Amino acid sequence: MIQKQKQKGVSPIVSVILMVTLSILLASVVSGFAFDLIDQVLQTPAQAGLQFSETFDAQSQEYTVEIVWASQGTVETIHAIRPDGSSTARMTGVGEEIEVKGVQEGQDLRVIGTLEDGTEQIVQSYTVAS
Repeated sequence: MIQKQKQKGVSPIVSVILMVTLSILLASVVSGFAFDLIDQVLQTPAQAGLQFSETFDAQSQEYTVEIVWASQGTVETIHAIRPDGSSTARMTGVGEEIEVKGVQEGQDLRVIGTLEDGTEQIVQSYTVAS
């Protein structure tokens, strides 16, 4: 006696529907990532012309760094972040300057610019006595 073998599986119609659904889901995820990356690329970078000068105090063994805002660029205001994470006063226009006192050799200062839309970005980093 020959037994018939029953084939069990998914109907071709159901498998096509599942494949189409999976393709749409995958396309949605990929496009979401792509558009997010495009938005990040299109953001205006914070730019400004800055001049740095440093003065060493032999008695305290610390530097004072003077930052002068030399040209406007794309930012509305500028402030610096000290090595300890605290912020300096804001400069609001070209020609203004700020002094950051008590900085040790090799420490980094970050200059932050505020764009027209209110977002903040690093304009420049500066390493003392480098």
